[in-house]
Amino acid sequence: MIKNVYIEIGSLLVLFIILIIGFSNNKAIVTGHSIHNDKLLDNIDMGNLRHLILEVKGFYCSSCGSGVARLFSETEGVLIARVSRSEQRAEIVYDSTKINKESILNILHDPYSGEILADMPASQMMIDSVRALRND
Repeated sequence: MIKNVYIEIGSLLVLFIILIIGFSNNKAIVTGHSIHNDKLLDNIDMGNLRHLILEVKGFYCSSCGSGVARLFSETEGVLIARVSRSEQRAEIVYDSTKINKESILNILHDPYSGEILADMPASQMMIDSVRALRND
């Protein structure tokens, strides 16, 4: 009987470790989206992806960066959006067949304003580096 208890405990421990490893990559297994609500890049022509860098002004509270990132992320054609309140900067990966840089800039509304610093083709390395940024 004690042997069976040890087997049960061992089985639960193994299951627990598998669950921890499964969630340790910051991916939501059910949806396939990261914790930042990035859109999946499956079936998207990489040649149409652009990396936009904006200077953003008008932040007034600690949650502004996340709020502005959500505005961008909820827009059709924006695949990844990271906003840094401390750096007054937004980095966005978008599908140029669905939206253009001027339309993305126009998402900002009072009290926010923005200026385009750079718009370039998005390589996989750039996409990975933008994904690694944190909203603040």
